[in-house]
Amino acid sequence: KKKSGGGLPAWAPMALIGTGAVAVIGGIVGALIAFGPFGGSSNAIDLAWLPADADMYLEVNPSEMWNAGVLAPVRNNEAVKQALTQMQQTGQSEIQPSDITSITVAVSGIEGGIPMGNPLAIAGGGGAGTKALAVVRVSKNMDENDLQKTAQRMEHNGKEYYKAMAGDQAMYMPDSKTLLAGSEEMVTSAIDRGSVEPRVEWMDFADSGHQFLLVMKVPANSGMPAQDEIGSTLQQARAAYLTVDLGSDIEVSGGVNCSSESDATLLKTKLDEALTKLKTDMETKLAQVPPQFSGIAD
Repeated sequence: KKKSGGGLPAWAPMALIGTGAVAVIGGIVGALIAFGPFGGSSNAIDLAWLPADADMYLEVNPSEMWNAGVLAPVRNNEAVKQALTQMQQTGQSEIQPSDITSITVAVSGIEGGIPMGNPLAIAGGGGAGTKALAVVRVSKNMDENDLQKTAQRMEHNGKEYYKAMAGDQAMYMPDSKTLLAGSEEMVTSAIDRGSVEPRVEWMDFADSGHQFLLVMKVPANSGMPAQDEIGSTLQQARAAYLTVDLGSDIEVSGGVNCSSESDATLLKTKLDEALTKLKTDMETKLAQVPPQFSGIAD
């Protein structure tokens, strides 16, 4: 059962997802910039080049999100403009956020539970024992020669790829508008696999067609406390997803593939209660906002 974040104040969803979704998008794009310049799907996410046995899949459409009306204050911020201009002038990156049409990520090895401080942090491959592979598609042509500035040229089965000078990260460009980046093992496996898209049926329950979609299996050791009905029910769930869409406002939704109809009904009831309380609490706090800050609160 899914619930939308519609009807909440514009800043509320951002406060809730800012440390998660924005960190993932910023972390992936930031890592690519630091590293160097750079069809229809039967699945909820386009999984071309990605493995079929991952525990988590993530799809982001940075160009759509970057151009959303709600991010106009960020785009128009002078510090942001100067940073993007400086990156172009110093040759750090010719690719801007508006040039990145999509980033799809597969994460494997999620066995030690979900980090409670930032559940989305593992999408960057930072969790213990996890390996990640990202497929970045851009609207501009990228120059493969630029990858050699900060990486070592390698070869695997007749294909050239580039390995970071330090660490386990690697990159491969199958064409001028597609970049694969992730652990060396995941990159070389993708080279062997090719651009074929695997069919992953367990994520069919997820609601596709969003600017940000994260769908993952619930690990046996999820790290979620089971002290109440919600916690114990979530531990029995098969998978869950989260979506974010930016326009003139921010809309957040999600769903859980429960093990039974009764579990789904229980979670929906508890979620309705939590949303009602959250809305009441926010309205109370907004009523206490000093007059000089009322414009920001609105």
